[in-house]
Amino acid sequence: YSFVSDQSSGINAEYGERNEELFGLLLSDEIVTVGAKSVLEIPFSFRPLEMVQACAHVIVEICQEDSPIDGIKWQFPIKGMPVYHVSKSYQQPIISCKAKERKECFLEVILDPSATKPLPSQQYNEATITESPIELISGWVREKSDREFTFSLDDNNLLKLQHCSTSHISPPGLVLVTFNLVFAPGKPVRKTVNLTLDSSEGGRWVF
Repeated sequence: YSFVSDQSSGINAEYGERNEELFGLLLSDEIVTVGAKSVLEIPFSFRPLEMVQACAHVIVEICQEDSPIDGIKWQFPIKGMPVYHVSKSYQQPIISCKAKERKECFLEVILDPSATKPLPSQQYNEATITESPIELISGWVREKSDREFTFSLDDNNLLKLQHCSTSHISPPGLVLVTFNLVFAPGKPVRKTVNLTLDSSEGGRWVF
C-alpha cells in the first residue's frame, strides 16, 4: 500500500482488524519517518487458510509531538483473495478431435474450498474430461449447491464452455462444477488452454 505525505512526519501503521493468521505488516520499525511529498509504501502479507476472500483495514497515524497534525489517522481498506494454482506435476486433461470435426463432452472440476495450495497429501482439486458424468465414491452424496462461480478460458477460439451444474459433495465437503465442453478445430493444432474459476465468496482456481 502507498501513502503520500505532505510534510516530514513519523508514521505508525497498524491493522484495524488484526488477524495475524491472515494478514501481517512487513515493516521492520514501528514508526517510519516520511519526508515531505514522499511516498510511504506499506508492505503486507496475506496467508489465507481457505479459499475465501478476507478483508482488513490498515490504519496510518502521524506521530509528531507538539504539532497540530499529531494523532491524525487514515484508514485504508484492503482485501485478500486466495488464488489456487495446480502443481507442476498436475496431469492436464486432454481433448482430441480431427480438424474440421466436432467433439463434445463433459468437463468436470472438483474443488476443495479448504485447500489454498497443492500439497503432497491432497487428493482433490482437479479437472477431468469425460464422455459421461463421473461416478462418485461409495458413500458420497451429491446435492445441488447455491455457490456461484464465474468462469473464463484464456482462448475462446478453440474451446467453448457451457455451465451445466454446481454440486456440493459430502461428506468431504467438495464442490463439483460440471461444464459442457465443445472442441471444433478448423485446422490441426495443439495448445494448452487455462480455465479460471472465480467463486462468489472470493476464491480463484486456475487449471
